[in-house]
Amino acid sequence: MLSRAALVLLLIGICAVDGYRRKRQEVKKHGESVDTEGVPYEVTNAIRIAKGNARQALKDAEARENEMNDRKATAEQAAAQKAQAEKESDAAAKDAAAKTKEASDQAKEKAKAAQAALVQKAEWNDATQEHQKAQDALEAATNAYNDMKEAVQAEIRRLNQELAQKEQEMQAASNAEKQADQTAAEGAVAYKAAQEHENEQVKALTEALQSLKEANKVSSEKTADAKVAAREAEAAQSALNDAVTAVAAAKEVVKEKKDIKSKLWDLYDRVEEFYDASSALTKKMRRSEDECSDSPDKCLISNGPGGGRTELQKVLVGYNTMVLAFDTIKQLYLHVYAEIAVAGIEIETNAMAQVHLSCDPYRELEEAGDSAAFNAKCGDGLWPALELKKNRFF
Repeated sequence: MLSRAALVLLLIGICAVDGYRRKRQEVKKHGESVDTEGVPYEVTNAIRIAKGNARQALKDAEARENEMNDRKATAEQAAAQKAQAEKESDAAAKDAAAKTKEASDQAKEKAKAAQAALVQKAEWNDATQEHQKAQDALEAATNAYNDMKEAVQAEIRRLNQELAQKEQEMQAASNAEKQADQTAAEGAVAYKAAQEHENEQVKALTEALQSLKEANKVSSEKTADAKVAAREAEAAQSALNDAVTAVAAAKEVVKEKKDIKSKLWDLYDRVEEFYDASSALTKKMRRSEDECSDSPDKCLISNGPGGGRTELQKVLVGYNTMVLAFDTIKQLYLHVYAEIAVAGIEIETNAMAQVHLSCDPYRELEEAGDSAAFNAKCGDGLWPALELKKNRFF
């Protein structure tokens, strides 16, 4: 039987522990309260701060994602408009080239007619033939440029250099054609000066050559327009690619912030489950003396009457699970862990306080001065006693 003095000390100790638990669950000095009845203020407050930061970060990330989606839509519209403009410009260039060919064919026919009337004028005839060759070269260069441009649409960046080369060849052919035209014109002037009357075939050829020059000019302008349109389409596609990349990055940020929020809730659940299990163990062991005749530390790990082994196992497993939740956040999101580190310190320091209350209710083991023995019976030694391995904060 316990003496009256011992009973008084026991009641004081129990009331002090229960009062400590209730005090930590009430309003703190600044008016802040814990989220649940069983979780310490330091733990709850640290997780609340981290959750608030995660929620704001998620809002910012979602706003960024919406902005990137808007930019993507704008870029898609611009790319479509530029592609349509390029298509129209290409069509205009092809149409101009067709008209040039038609004018060239007509000039060839007129040249054949005029050639019969100019047989006796070998020099002028030769000049006309050279002009025709130059025109053929110009047509060939123009057709080669247009053909190459169609291929460039599929591989525009790789073939830009070759396209520029063809453009130079076309320009060189155009210059040669102009020079040949000048030579032919000079020959025509000499011939006309020697003629006493105007030859109708020569007049027709001159008109045809003039029409051909005008057609060449239009074709060159349309080809230049098509090149500009191609460059604008390429720039629009590049802007669209950048917008798509930005949207993907924004989505990844949103995903990360949601994952942080989810893992913080998981951590809070594990902390709450641990403290609930600790409270259940304390309730179980309060009256174990009436059923278990062994020392409190042995009753705690016993499966017999008054034993707390089942409840203790829930506490120890819950502790391990809680530590893993902390370490998961630390490994994945170190900056978030920095915000909740104070909660980890609180748990590492005081989490086993209720277990000590059940294992050594009168502080006999703790005050004996053998810290290693106390730790083996009421601390780290409880895990191997239940065939478990203790997880530790890294």
